[in-house]
Amino acid sequence: MNKSESIVREDIKNSHTILSNPYAKMEKKAQEHIDPKRFGKVALLLGGSSGERAVSLESGKAILEALQRKGVDVEAIDAQGDFIKRLVQGNFDRAFNIVHGKQGEDGVMQGLLEMLQLPYVGSDVAASALAMDKARSKLIWSTLGLPTNSFGLAYDFEQAKQIVQELKTFPLAVKPNAEGSSLGVTKLEKIEDLSVAFEKARPLWSSCD
Repeated sequence: MNKSESIVREDIKNSHTILSNPYAKMEKKAQEHIDPKRFGKVALLLGGSSGERAVSLESGKAILEALQRKGVDVEAIDAQGDFIKRLVQGNFDRAFNIVHGKQGEDGVMQGLLEMLQLPYVGSDVAASALAMDKARSKLIWSTLGLPTNSFGLAYDFEQAKQIVQELKTFPLAVKPNAEGSSLGVTKLEKIEDLSVAFEKARPLWSSCD
């Protein structure tokens, strides 16, 4: 291999490195200028009382450890019981909400934090409420011309059966309208199994369904 070929191969190697992570230098520079003290005292909200409590506790533990490694003054608060009192009396500067499911991702926690005038991570009340509601989200996507699978919203078993018959395709996903972490979800392969799938999802219905 001659000298010119060597230079070209080295240039290609360097170009590949840059393209694989084009923002590496930018991220490194940003990290060097982030002062943890700028965030003040942070309330990390986790847990809660929804069906996704276990997932939230696991996520919260990872985030707590990550923030502590960066030197952030953070306190974990389980979002149940007297947690609002702790938020009010804790002299926090901002909140990191990692509560999953109902009362965490549906606009409720976001509304509380806004009432307390406490800046928080994530979407606002309206966006959170809409994103948690699968049916309304899909209606918005359809209105905007975004591709989304056909669906139906059922309030009882007979209505669910009618929707399945009208869709005329399998497999289908039967799920609660406002849950996450795959809670209550069933992959429906035939209409004969709809009753079991429907009963699995029904206990997880919420007021926004």
